[in-house]
Amino acid sequence: MNQEFDRASAAHDSEASLYLDLISQLNEYLELKRPSLDDLVHFLTVRTLQPWNAERVFISRIDRDGVFRDFSFFGFPIDDASQWKEVHITDRVPMADAARSASIVIADEERLVAVYKSLVKFHEQWVGRVIVDVPIIKGGVSIGVMGIVFIGKIPSDESFLPFLRSVATCIVFAMDDTRRKIALRRTLGPKSELTDRQKNILEMMAQGLTNAVMASRLGFSESLIRQETVKIFRNLNVNNRHEASAIYQEQSKLSLDS
Repeated sequence: MNQEFDRASAAHDSEASLYLDLISQLNEYLELKRPSLDDLVHFLTVRTLQPWNAERVFISRIDRDGVFRDFSFFGFPIDDASQWKEVHITDRVPMADAARSASIVIADEERLVAVYKSLVKFHEQWVGRVIVDVPIIKGGVSIGVMGIVFIGKIPSDESFLPFLRSVATCIVFAMDDTRRKIALRRTLGPKSELTDRQKNILEMMAQGLTNAVMASRLGFSESLIRQETVKIFRNLNVNNRHEASAIYQEQSKLSLDS
């Protein structure tokens, strides 16, 4: 009996040490790199959550109208991401339930089929996988959600879910940092006026369309779309699609308000 207790105690200590080490690594990465949310979800997938076979990760914020916006994701098909942009906090899907209840929602294959009827058509994607949606909370209010897809079962120990909450707390720093950068760039404004073609590309970019789709719709080559995308980033003083799309959305809101 004592040997079993000792083994269980040692395993618990080892798990606790792993959780603390991973949170420490994540905080260090955030402080030193100050990454974009796109880079952060990649880090979370391949480093922070990889010990438990994390396959896909997304981060999204909740806008004032209750709609999930500014998705950053790794491992998900582009087609999936385009559907998320229509999700509202009142919808019956895992990410909305997590945000609404401010609690972690765990949905394995069986629960997805039983509870989330709208996701049944994606049943084949989730065979042998578990979806975990963690609310990102600031000031006691859900401001976004971190969604994770794990291959296989997740740990049953009592420290795993608090660990995921700690990860979500770290994300608040990155979201705040991203908003500050976007606000500064919006204040500074573009270096020069975007061309009509660049404005069209930026609008499509904000819709989550790929270069191939944009090229097809506009009648240009993908190479030209890439070149124009680089010019847009340089003009807006941003590093990636996520930041450019956020500026477009903010400018659209200002236009509507005025």
